[in-house]
Amino acid sequence: MYISVERNIKGNLEIDISVINQQVDFIVSNRVTGLIENSSNVSVHNENNVFIVINLLIKDRLEFETNYNAVALSDEINESIYNSIGLRPKSVSFSYSHK
Repeated sequence: MYISVERNIKGNLEIDISVINQQVDFIVSNRVTGLIENSSNVSVHNENNVFIVINLLIKDRLEFETNYNAVALSDEINESIYNSIGLRPKSVSFSYSHK
């Protein structure tokens, strides 16, 4: 997969955010069981501040809580993004809702 990381005319770093969103969604969907839907929102501020918000829609709360480890998932997302673009996310946040 090719990720576009370039500097524009002003010298600011430009990153293709949709690719990072897909990468985060892929990691979450493979690591978390009991999901109905997940989506991520990645934003980059001042070239080196990456913020990620992950929205999780879950089926059963009890099943989700027993199979889910937020710290391990956050660490895996941090490493994956660092290996891809060379930046560590400033924060990875999770929001949950269930049916």
